[in-house]
Amino acid sequence: MTLSQLEDTLPNGLHDAFLMGLILSFDQGTASLKVRLLVSGNGEKARYEDAEIRLGGLAAVVVEGPERVSSIPAPLGICSFETSEKHYPAFSQVPEEIRRLFHSLYVESPWNSFIHIAAASAEIVWDQTELPAGNR
Repeated sequence: MTLSQLEDTLPNGLHDAFLMGLILSFDQGTASLKVRLLVSGNGEKARYEDAEIRLGGLAAVVVEGPERVSSIPAPLGICSFETSEKHYPAFSQVPEEIRRLFHSLYVESPWNSFIHIAAASAEIVWDQTELPAGNR
């Protein structure tokens, strides 16, 4: 399953999610996205759960720098979409078999920039620890 396919299995996809951390291992060809995902349904009070999205067969990662640097540590709001040349101008130069693996994240304010990731596999591991009541 690719990251795009994984997103389709989530109640709200990666919409209104938070990126808590990103770990890359180029020698192992893996990436790990620590995320807080919106899991509540329509009409429910917003409810988030922590998870790790593990990516394997890493082919490329493009991280655009932030538009504005913030000194206050905080999770980054994200949403995701299919990668295109509109947001990644070099996309057409990538071989077709790798283009099919790409998925993009828009990182909200203060970054206002993009992270583009190409990985052959994706799996989600839900954090089993309880969040404090104010963060659910």
